[in-house]
Amino acid sequence: MQAAFVDHPDFAASPTRPALFTGFLRYLQEWEGIETASGLELLHRVWIGGSFASAKVDPEDVDVTPLISRTSIETLRGRPGSGRVKGLFEQRKNVRRNFKVEPFAVLASPFTALKLQNLDAHDYEYVASRGMMDDFWQRTTTGGKHAMLAEDATPRRGYLEVDPWR
Repeated sequence: MQAAFVDHPDFAASPTRPALFTGFLRYLQEWEGIETASGLELLHRVWIGGSFASAKVDPEDVDVTPLISRTSIETLRGRPGSGRVKGLFEQRKNVRRNFKVEPFAVLASPFTALKLQNLDAHDYEYVASRGMMDDFWQRTTTGGKHAMLAEDATPRRGYLEVDPWR
C-alpha cells in the first residue's frame, strides 16, 4: 500500500500522503492495541477508497471501511475498552481529526443463508451495509465534492482491501 499510494513517483511532490499514511498506521495500531488488551478479534479487513486510493496527489484524508466483528463488539460491550472501540468507528469527526482517517464502518456477521428473506436482522444489515459500501467506493463524483447523484452511481474505479494483520 505504501509503495503504491505514498512512495510511488506520481506522488513524490505530495506533502499530504506521507502524513495520511502515518495516520492510517496509527489508526490500525489503536485497533491492534484494543484487540491485544481484550483478547478479541475485532477488525477483519479494511477497505480503502476515496481520493487516497486514486491519482489525486494531495488527498485530505484516508477514507476507510473497517469490517468489524459484530460478535466481538457485542462481547466487549460494557467491558473496559468498549468506548475506545466505538470511538474508532462511531466518532468519525474525532477519528478524522486524530488520525486523518474517515471511517464508514460495517459490522460483519457470518451468515449461511443464500436468500435475503432467510437472514436475521443483523445478517441483513451486514449484507446491505457491505453491498452499499462496495458500491459506494466504486463511484466517482462528477464535478467535485457534493452529495452523490444518480449519474455518479455507475462504478468507475476500485478500492483496496487490506488484511491489517498480515
